[in-house]
Amino acid sequence: MYIYLLIFLLLIYTSFYYIFIDEISIYQVSINNFDFELLYKKQPIVISDTISDINYILANWFNYNIIYNLNNNYIWQKNKYKYLLVQSISDNPVEIHLCNPSSKITNGIPDTDSNITSILLNNKSIIIPFNWNYYISGNANMYGIHDYITICTAVL
Repeated sequence: MYIYLLIFLLLIYTSFYYIFIDEISIYQVSINNFDFELLYKKQPIVISDTISDINYILANWFNYNIIYNLNNNYIWQKNKYKYLLVQSISDNPVEIHLCNPSSKITNGIPDTDSNITSILLNNKSIIIPFNWNYYISGNANMYGIHDYITICTAVL
């Protein structure tokens, strides 16, 4: 009986991952003023400072998460990670195109009526939330950050 209750509660908790606001707000913060409450708003966060030691950020901000080093596929993708941290590489600007999770995707690209936001990262980083659609043009360091819920839903 308790196992069914636990599964039910876990399903309810997981369903909250799929609740999004239709509007797009992009937050911009510095590393020193980073507020972890921003992550719960499920909106992209641009980190305006140059991150000199990404491993320090990953280890201290996401120490209880499962982190993958990713390669850019140069296609529109839906973020299957809880957070996708994209860091532009030194002097190479990276252009990122974003659509919120409610945007309709047809044949791997957003529909013409989708609200696409473009961001140019030059020595900056961005955190893209779960289920957002993105396209990255340019070379960047990319880190997929899973929690135990998103690692289970990623295989679905």
